[in-house]
Amino acid sequence: MSSASPLTWTLRSIARIERRGDLRRGARLTEPGHVKWKRMCRRLDWTDFVELLHEDLAAAFPHPFDLSRWEKSPLPLAPAVAEDLIAEAVCPDESDALAFVHDAARALGLPPGGNIADLPRVQPQHKVLELPGSAGRIALHQVLSYRDLSLHEQFTFVADTDVERLLIGLVCVELRSNPPRIVRTDELRQLLAGGQRFDRIFGVKGHASAEALANELKLEVRWT
Repeated sequence: MSSASPLTWTLRSIARIERRGDLRRGARLTEPGHVKWKRMCRRLDWTDFVELLHEDLAAAFPHPFDLSRWEKSPLPLAPAVAEDLIAEAVCPDESDALAFVHDAARALGLPPGGNIADLPRVQPQHKVLELPGSAGRIALHQVLSYRDLSLHEQFTFVADTDVERLLIGLVCVELRSNPPRIVRTDELRQLLAGGQRFDRIFGVKGHASAEALANELKLEVRWT
């Protein structure tokens, strides 16, 4: 199964949560042999298992696990495809949060992101806007580097695609954050017209939609 499948990364994210022991329930995706699932599934198949794994975490992390929010649903799957995705997701994964999200972005076709570490430090009082293309990677680096920052309270993300919202959701999961503030470009225009201001605006240089938006709205952007 190609790592370009979005479900590869949501399932890997679920496996990472289970390995860290952050759920009150026991492991399901990473349970050896999926004994409990095979015992109770009856007429259900591996596609149902994938769907149930996502539903179980959708309330806590709407992005990326609430598949009903996706414009182009990744379901239904053929059971054999779902089984392959599950087998791939439970492979050993010792990557840290930055590496995991970077690998997901690369596999799903987002721009490399530049040297994020060179961007200025966000202060706790700042309101921050992340333009399309970064998909939460700048916020992830900032919050991991400076523990007095809050993804949920300080960052607004512009995302018009399922892939970008997926990546932002993966960042949210890695940080165990409350749901992030994600807006589309038309919503951003309305926010700015209504007087919303941001102390920092970050973007990935060379990403066409980010540069076009910055030019259109005359935004003062710090590029990576």
